[in-house]
Amino acid sequence: MANTSAVNRSTPTGRPLFDDYDVSIERELLELRSFGKGVTMHRYAVRGAREASSC
Repeated sequence: MANTSAVNRSTPTGRPLFDDYDVSIERELLELRSFGKGVTMHRYAVRGAREASSC
């Protein structure tokens, strides 16, 4: 899968994904799926993020 990094990428309509967040987020594309009517899903892993611990 492709590795990507971006700063506050915009949606196709031009609206930022994260309001007032200018820090670069390193991430890796894990999955990309297309659905009917042009809907797509992008699933990413955030690099450097800690694993969730079980309680």
